[in-house]
Amino acid sequence: MGFFVKFLEDYRNTGMTDQKVLQNFYIMSAMILLLGIIYILLYHPYFFKMTRKGMQLRIACCNLIYRKALRLSHKALGKTTVGQMVNLISNDVNRFDNSLIFIPFILTGPFQTAITIAYLYNVTNLGLQWSVFVGSSVLLVYLPFQMYMGRLFSMLRGKTAILTDERIRLMNEIIPSMRVIKMYTWEKPFAKMVEIARRKEVAKIKITSLLRGVNMALFFVSAKIIIFLCLVAFVLNGGTITAQIVFVAISLFNNLRQSLTLFFPYGISQGSEALISIRRIQEHSESTLNDITFSLTPGELIVIVGSVGSGKSSILLSVLSEIPITSGKLKVRGKVAYASQQAWSFAGTVKENVLFGSIYDEEKYRRVLHVCALEKDMQLFPNGDQTIVGERGVSLSGGQKARINLARALYCDADIYLLDDPLSAVDAAVSKHIFEKCIRGYLKDKVVLLVTHQLQFIRNAHKILVLKDGRTQALGNYPQLVNAGIDFIKIGDEKDEKKEGAGGGDQLVRTGSVKGERSGHRRASSVSVHSAEDEELQNYIEGEKAQIQRGEQQRMGSVKAAVYWLYVRSGGGFFLLTILVISNILTQLLFNGSDYFLTLWTDSEQGLYQFTWVKNLDRDQFIIIFAALVAALFCLSLVRTTVFFTVCMRSSITLHNRLFESVIRAPIYFFDNNPIGVLLNRCSRDMGLIDDMVPSTAFDAVEIFVQLLGVIIMNGILAPIILAPTAVLIVFFYFLRRYYITSARSVKRLEGITRSPVFSHLSNTLYGLSTVRAFGAQQTFEKKFDQYQDSHTASWFLFISATRWFGIVLDWLCWIYLMAVTLYMTFQYDNLGMSPSVIGLTVSSAISLSGMFQWGVRQSAELESQMTSVERVDEYSHLTPEPNLESMPD
Repeated sequence: MGFFVKFLEDYRNTGMTDQKVLQNFYIMSAMILLLGIIYILLYHPYFFKMTRKGMQLRIACCNLIYRKALRLSHKALGKTTVGQMVNLISNDVNRFDNSLIFIPFILTGPFQTAITIAYLYNVTNLGLQWSVFVGSSVLLVYLPFQMYMGRLFSMLRGKTAILTDERIRLMNEIIPSMRVIKMYTWEKPFAKMVEIARRKEVAKIKITSLLRGVNMALFFVSAKIIIFLCLVAFVLNGGTITAQIVFVAISLFNNLRQSLTLFFPYGISQGSEALISIRRIQEHSESTLNDITFSLTPGELIVIVGSVGSGKSSILLSVLSEIPITSGKLKVRGKVAYASQQAWSFAGTVKENVLFGSIYDEEKYRRVLHVCALEKDMQLFPNGDQTIVGERGVSLSGGQKARINLARALYCDADIYLLDDPLSAVDAAVSKHIFEKCIRGYLKDKVVLLVTHQLQFIRNAHKILVLKDGRTQALGNYPQLVNAGIDFIKIGDEKDEKKEGAGGGDQLVRTGSVKGERSGHRRASSVSVHSAEDEELQNYIEGEKAQIQRGEQQRMGSVKAAVYWLYVRSGGGFFLLTILVISNILTQLLFNGSDYFLTLWTDSEQGLYQFTWVKNLDRDQFIIIFAALVAALFCLSLVRTTVFFTVCMRSSITLHNRLFESVIRAPIYFFDNNPIGVLLNRCSRDMGLIDDMVPSTAFDAVEIFVQLLGVIIMNGILAPIILAPTAVLIVFFYFLRRYYITSARSVKRLEGITRSPVFSHLSNTLYGLSTVRAFGAQQTFEKKFDQYQDSHTASWFLFISATRWFGIVLDWLCWIYLMAVTLYMTFQYDNLGMSPSVIGLTVSSAISLSGMFQWGVRQSAELESQMTSVERVDEYSHLTPEPNLESMPD
């Protein structure tokens, strides 16, 4: 651009007759267009490939998290929480999608800065030399400042992630427990807990948003500050400003403005957040059991008793190899079946939950139902054993879930049975029936490890293991322990008040051997599910014929204007919106005004005056006015970004509050009919987008729209002829955006819908983790998770491909527009009667206008895609509520 303007000046100074100068002028015009083509050919493939690599990295991390979750001990899982795991795959891993795009700019930004400074210093015909270092001194302050901001973003991201984990953990516990919460009218206390967690989370997000606003303000004015300092130093050193100097400096420093003051901070913040996510993925821990020694043979029953946290469940988990052994020996011979303390079921029929992929045997099936006291329940179920069981058994009572859980273990026909308190959820009569018919009858020839608090049954055990603080307190039969002074009445009074599966999981330090031998031959200790059974298991896990929950519905059509107005209205009142509108208008006036004032200053240095009042200004006055414009621009830009991100944060807070208030007041059938993943998707991923991505995208869209208006108005004043191709470009962009957004919006909604099964599957797996591992179904569940991941990946890859295609098409249209403006200015320069500085400002504005056009259209389309998250959250903010919690007296 600088050489283009220089040849304009030379052409004008030679009286417009020097053909060599004119030839060079044409070559510079062609170079501008050629560089535009090279930019298109390099820019979009780079962004597409880096986005694709980021997607692949995210997919790999999701699979790593899921497979790691399948191997977690219960102690580690208890410390991690299901909410944190859901947050990891809903928010943390998504940092990788964009991080790979910007991280390279951490290196290329400073390198490009050094090249630019060296070039400006060594181009002697400009005469800038040491003035360049004065302007570039801003960058010397800016780089360490951004390093500090990167560390600050990293720290805030880590703290925000912990607080988000806590909120998602609460939601993950509240949603499945809504029956109990509503039974005891605990909606308000639990809502208060979520409100407190959300308030802490938002406090950190607010700080991040304000810092992001400061960064955006610096990005907006950085080039102006650098150019101002550079030119002032040059003028005070006796130099004379020319159009070539101005536009070379503007072109090069504007390039630095994008790479160093936008992409460089993004690289630091995205890299820091990705590093925090990697560290969070790596966090898990273990703990210990000690001095546990016993052995069993087929036909023996051992009852394990003890107080809360004594390690009863951990004994069973150690047999399942859920808890690693650091010393001692553990020998398990035979097939193992497990009935967990926390009864688990999946979305399928009662029969499918009992069979769990095993081949159906009518006689064995009926006998299992009888000994588990399920026959009467089958008669009471609306469709018998074909009755649909909702996700995690939402349609079953606690006793029914426990007995189905026990029946599943019995039906697999194992050698060793690990029963974790299966009698606690049933009444005395059913408890006696199960103990007599099932444990002492059906399993009389098996090895049985029974954890129970029903001490009336311990007299019938072959061995009793009493635990205290993870150690053996006593081991023997009932008479031996009574004679040893064990007070079973005291043990019976110590009721478990919390589930031990998470808190009691310990690492085995020293053990004896647990043996389960069968006469004739020995089976492998691991549970094997054969290939024929895998297919059947796969079918019912899919739940295609057994879904009580309805699938998530996809909306059609454009995002309504009411959704945008809802987002704006939720963010503040009339006062804040007025400040936002006024600050945007004034900021753009100052931005364009400073550019135009610079052309007046440049022309005055050459003795050209567009207005009479310019003649009366000396250099000092030009410097003072330009300094005032840049200072006012920075202040107003800071006000604009601060107010904008404040409005966005208030919108996020309001939308979340409405969502949660609506969900917790929804009737119970809503929770029966909607999988937990659908709700968690809105509370985690959609709210994460509203908290983080929507404000940035909305700011870009609004800022670019205002800049477009400013540039169009300024170009219309300087060169009215440019308005014609600009109008044509606007029309093309309008129809192209309509064509693109129709597909992109649907793809984005599809991407949101395909996320929900991933969250549901992870949450459901973690709640039934021990059962899944006890029955050896890990590979089947991994395969299903991969299928859900593939479905989501297909829609996401389609979205990023469509977005990049749209960007390429827009850039080619912008290049055609730039070609039209450049060629017109080149061949009609003689007839235009404009100074070289005005021509340079017009062409550079056309370059920036074309870039803003394509970026603005893309960001507006991206904003509409992201506003589907607002739409999805708002959809669940209008659920039909239950009657009021408090009723008026008659």
